[in-house]
Amino acid sequence: MSGDASAEVSVPTDLTVTSDGESEDGFAASRRHARELQALASDRAELQRTVEKQRLELQNKKAQIAAITAQNESAVASAIAQKDDIISAKQIQANRLEAELVRTREELSTIKERAARELAQLAQKCATFQETQKKLTFRHEELRSSLTNLQISESEYNRLRRVSAQQLTLQQFTALRVYELVWPLKIKVNELETVKSSLESSLAAKDLDLKARSDQCRKQQQELEDLRSKSEHYASQLLNLKEEQRSDDYKARNYHRVKSERDQLEGERETLTRKSTELELLVATLKKERSLLEERFGELKDINPWRQNMKRPSELQQPSLKKKPIVCWTECPQELVL
Repeated sequence: MSGDASAEVSVPTDLTVTSDGESEDGFAASRRHARELQALASDRAELQRTVEKQRLELQNKKAQIAAITAQNESAVASAIAQKDDIISAKQIQANRLEAELVRTREELSTIKERAARELAQLAQKCATFQETQKKLTFRHEELRSSLTNLQISESEYNRLRRVSAQQLTLQQFTALRVYELVWPLKIKVNELETVKSSLESSLAAKDLDLKARSDQCRKQQQELEDLRSKSEHYASQLLNLKEEQRSDDYKARNYHRVKSERDQLEGERETLTRKSTELELLVATLKKERSLLEERFGELKDINPWRQNMKRPSELQQPSLKKKPIVCWTECPQELVL
């Protein structure tokens, strides 16, 4: 492009000489043309500089583009390689996960089969358990009904005792053991019942005797009252006699009557003294017998605790004789002493 411009623009060297007017016009035109040529040369130089600058800038741009292209290609290659690595890693991971999934499916299938077998076994065990529970319930009802009556006779006990324990039923074995445990207690209870009956009869007889003696004591107390009144009457008579004794002829006149009355009073006093002694002995004997009966009754209550709340036969049969005889026993000696 610069060669073409230099070929086209040229500066003329020869000047045509003309007339003055034409020469001046031509000179001015040539000068103008020269200026134009100079301007064109200057523009051409400027244009060449601009072109050279643009060419240099273009080279720089091309170098930058080449560098950027190389960088981009390297980045693309690195990205492609990294992508390939990632894809390869993902593929490996996917293959591993697929293998694990297959293995998990196989294990799950195995677990399902084992769970199905265990569930079937569990269902069978539940059915067996329910059947066993029904049998045990039925057996329990049978045992309960069979154990309601465990009473056997002595002959049956002797017969069962000769049989081995393995051949006995549960009812027979239980009845045998209950009989062995209860029989000594039954014998002891029978003995205690016999002793109790004997003591009750003895106590009843003692109560009757005590009642009779209490009646006798009351009668004797009444007699003592009568004797006391008589004694008071005799005391008054004695005072009268003492008054009569003051007279001179009293002894001579009333000797036989006073002597007979004195003998009579002496005999009554001896009789009352003897009766008082007998009553005191009787009261002591009755107290001793009653204390012995109470001690025996207490021993029986200790031997047989399940009869502790049992009332005494005297309390059940003769409730009114508990205090009255004691009153007679305590009062009779006092009256006799008087």
